[in-house]
Amino acid sequence: DQIDYIAQQQGDHYLASRPGNLAVGRVFHYRHRNRLYPLIRYKNRCSIRGDEGKIGSTDLSNELEGSCMSVIMVIGAQWGDEAKGKIVDLLSQDARVTARFNGGDNAGHTVINPHGTFKLRLIPTGFSNPETICVIGPGVVVNLATLISEIQMIRNAGIDLSERLWVSPRCHVVMPYHPIVDSIYEIAKGDASTGTTRRGMGPVYADKVSYNGI
Repeated sequence: DQIDYIAQQQGDHYLASRPGNLAVGRVFHYRHRNRLYPLIRYKNRCSIRGDEGKIGSTDLSNELEGSCMSVIMVIGAQWGDEAKGKIVDLLSQDARVTARFNGGDNAGHTVINPHGTFKLRLIPTGFSNPETICVIGPGVVVNLATLISEIQMIRNAGIDLSERLWVSPRCHVVMPYHPIVDSIYEIAKGDASTGTTRRGMGPVYADKVSYNGI
């Protein structure tokens, strides 16, 4: 549910509500580009009554704090570069599974943690937590050269991915000809080119939806 206004604050919790709904979140901060941003991690929701939707009981917030959501989603709402990878790396310390659900190796994220600096395009952040399983889901298109390179980089940092990195058998594979086709399309469009990274994302997804992919 969309949150329309903040009702009140109790300690480091915010009770964010609109008529009929209540969300209780614990607030923490993450740093990106030398700025500190608040991030509300919503724990649970409950129905409340009243025209203004206010609640004043701390017992309820304490009760909800003890519960956990089954899934936390991190989704960028602009043209990328929102520090999604950094946020997932932070949240993954309490997660059993981190999953990448779509996209390919046309863009990436840099994560800096006690293990080192990792520039990734395919493997989900969360790999640094030995208790977290990393899943590359069926909506992802996989460049095998990129995947193997990232696995080796993580292993070189002393992190074991055995039984922790899973790739869906329904992922489509970026073949060597996909970047070539992508470049040909961009050149043919001239001044009207899309401005792709020329890593073959358009062609591989086109093959996927037309049942011609691998």
